[in-house]
This record gives sequence, C-alpha cells and structure tokens, in this order.
Amino acid sequence: MSYCYWKKGRTNYITFQVWESGAGKTGLVDGDFTKLVKKNGTTAGSTTGITVTEVDAVNFPGRYVAEVSGSNGFVSALGQYEVLIYYSSQTTADGYVGNVTVTTDGTGAGTWGDALFTATAGDGRVTDGSTAIEDATLYVYTASGVLLYRTSTDASGLWSVAFPADGTYSIYAEKSSYTVGTATVTVSSSVASGPGSDIALTAVGTSTGYTLSELKSYVLRQWFDKSDTQAETMATELINESVRYLATERDWPWFNRTLTLDFQPPYNTGTVTLTNGDKTVTLATGTWPSWAANGVLIVNGQTYPIASRTSTSEIELVDAWGADTVSGQGYNLAQYSFDLPTAGVYSILDVLGGTSWPYPLQPISYREWTILRDQFPTGGGPANWTLWHNKLAIWPYYTGSQNKRFNLSVKAKPAVLVSNTDEADWDPTLPDLLYRALDLHITYRGSCRAGSTEQCRANYAEALRRATTNDRSPGAPDINSRTDTSSWTSFDIATRRVVP
Repeated sequence: MSYCYWKKGRTNYITFQVWESGAGKTGLVDGDFTKLVKKNGTTAGSTTGITVTEVDAVNFPGRYVAEVSGSNGFVSALGQYEVLIYYSSQTTADGYVGNVTVTTDGTGAGTWGDALFTATAGDGRVTDGSTAIEDATLYVYTASGVLLYRTSTDASGLWSVAFPADGTYSIYAEKSSYTVGTATVTVSSSVASGPGSDIALTAVGTSTGYTLSELKSYVLRQWFDKSDTQAETMATELINESVRYLATERDWPWFNRTLTLDFQPPYNTGTVTLTNGDKTVTLATGTWPSWAANGVLIVNGQTYPIASRTSTSEIELVDAWGADTVSGQGYNLAQYSFDLPTAGVYSILDVLGGTSWPYPLQPISYREWTILRDQFPTGGGPANWTLWHNKLAIWPYYTGSQNKRFNLSVKAKPAVLVSNTDEADWDPTLPDLLYRALDLHITYRGSCRAGSTEQCRANYAEALRRATTNDRSPGAPDINSRTDTSSWTSFDIATRRVVP
C-alpha cells in the first residue's frame, strides 16, 4: 500500500502493474477495471474522473496508468481517501491500493478539512485509573450509530482520530479483562473537543483459583500421599501435561486471544555494500533498525532474506551475495515477519489490519508464500500470511510511512506453571473436568485413589461429555442451538444430541 499527499485541484497519475500467469497482462481498457474510493474511512467516494489506460504493451507489458482528474475527481475535495483500482476478473493484488490525503498545498503540513483529535494525558488517554493501558481498542461511532473508526492505544494509552464533519461522536474503549469505558468527542467548526478527562477502565478479576500449590496438593494426595521432592517435580510436570491435554481436546473459547503486532515502514536510509561470496551487508550513513532480522533486503527488484542483525551497521543474509561486489548501492529493508509470543499459539484464526487497511489477510502455505515473495518483490497492500518458525510472515510487505498494526485472533497455548502461586490457564467453570484429567494422568505414572486407568479414563470421558457450555467443536452442538423441529425438551444434555 502506498501513502502520499496530493494538492487539491491538480490532476494526478497512478501507475501500477497487472500480472497474469507470471507475465504482464496487456490489452486491457478502462472498462476492464474495478475502481473504489473510500473517503475518511467510511464514506464511499465518487470514482468520476478516474480513467485507466495502458502505458506501452511492447516495452512495458502489463503497465497501466490511472489519470485522476483534479476538476471532477475526488482530488477536487479535501480529505483522506483509500483508493483501489484492479483488473475486475482478478484479485485486488493485481492493481493499485493506496492512501491519498488531498491537502491545500500537497504536503502533510497542509490542511485537508477534517478535525483531528489526539488524546493527551487528562483528555482521552485510556488508563486503569492511574497507569496507561496499551493496546486497548477504541471504537468511534457517529451520532446515528455508524462505526466510523477502530483504532488502538499506544504504550502511553494515547490515540488519534480524524473526524470528517461537525457533530457528536461516541467513543468506546475496551480491552480483555477490563470493563468498557465510554466518552464523547464534539466537533464544531472543524475543531474537535475531547472528553476532558482520561477514559478509565476497571480491571476485571481474572483469577481461576487453580494455583499450582493447590493442584499439587491434590495430585500428591490422590497419588497415595507421596511427598518427596521427586514426586513434587513429577506432580508439576503432570499438571502442566494435563492442562495442555485439555486445551487441545476441544475448541475451548477460553484459549481465544487477540494479539496486536506493529509492523514498521520500509527503511532505506544510506547505502549498502555487498561483497561477492559474502553474507555480510554493510550500511553507510544509517543504522539498521532493531527489527532487521525480521526483514528482507530488496536490491534492484530482487529479495534477499536476512538471517540476523549483527550490529547497527551490519546484517547477515541467509545466502551469500552472488552478484558482483557493489558499494553505494540503494536498497529497501522491508519488514515481513514478526516474532510470536514465546508462550506460543496453537493456531492463528484471523489476521486483520487496522483502520487504514480493515481487510482480512488470507492464509497460505509457506511454499506459496515464498513463491509470492519472489515473484512480487515490490510490496503493496498486505494480502496473505503464513506461519514460519513461530513467526507471522505477510506478503506483499507493508509500504506505508507509519507503523502498521495487525490484529491477530489466535488459539493460545496454556501458560506453563512454574511457581506455586501460578494459576492454571483453565476455565474456572469447569473444575470437574480438570480434576478428572489430573486423575487420569496420575494413573499413567502410578496408582490413583480414583481407580484404575480404565476407570479414570471413563470418568474423564464423562466429564468431557458434560462440559457443554464452552465447547465450540463442530461435533459438539451448543445447547442454545436446535433445529426448527426441536424444542428445549428434545435436547439431551447428557448425550449432546437432539432427540427426534
């Protein structure tokens, strides 16, 4: 995705490439393209004044240019625009996706007609009453209840939003394990007035009550009162094993998490030296950013994965530089991957962008991802993702000028219990299932007061079958779901089946 400033009333041109079967697609005319314009995040803008023509089918196959009129196109009105132009019979990746801000002078210093609100301490900052809350989600609604924006707070609990018109806007702030906070922002004569105070969220108790100390006492008691050091160590292993086992048994919502990852804009300060047969890339007049190892080096339209960042001026490529030695070479360093939390996740359910790119990214295999990376090394609007070495990898890479926040819906792994005060990551409404799992795993290591392995397995299976309230597995229907011909009395809670 590209970001730029245009001057109001001036005709502009957008060039882009259309690919088909690995080659440039030629012969297209204006009517072959889909054009979409969105103003200020929500309002569908007019596509009048946008005309697409082919550049040169012989010398530049697949290259097209869109002329955007300054007199009757969207450039004739100030504002922030998302622009999408693509070959109608293909995907949005085959075309242009960009953010254009039309200002009075064509620069970021010019005005563009919207009222910008930026939270400050004591005016819109999100806190828990005293400490700033990072990664809280902010929803901004118009007076008629239409969602205008969704954004997130930074490490200081701050955020900013541009409002398209005068009026009163409702703000809702929320974060997992906190209550929802509300506020209003009033815009008058294109000036936004904030809540006038911080937005305070109250932490909700998250204790499950299953401390490692209490669970160990239960395990050792069921294990015929074992009490030596080795037994305590084995009991801790057994408890962690049981919780991991439970977490993968069914699709428990308890382990659903939302993660936010901030991707950085491409870095291209200074020049690089690359030596034939050497993996080291030396940077002059710049500093390799801390995220360099999660990036890819792009030189002359070719991508080179990075293995490590060894210093502020040196990075190591995965493979040695095979071309002639060069110095003073221009480049782009683009971030395409992000380290996932060390606790890990079992799976990623969805990857969504933020306000400026509110579209889901599509999952693909790592092999498909590498092919896409090598065939389309120019970046653009992020469209696909894959998992690679506990990293989230996207492509095309992000090409904006500001940090890009991605929202991940994941199925998390349960936290490992180490200290006696650690609490098991398990739903407090299902204690019986947890203790039956502990009984079963005790029998794998010795005798249990609850009975033999077969008996404990049967007890566990029964507890699992009755755990209906939170199980979202396809084969385990919710008690609230029923067919048109069924009633409350025709649902057998024990067997989880609708009785004809």
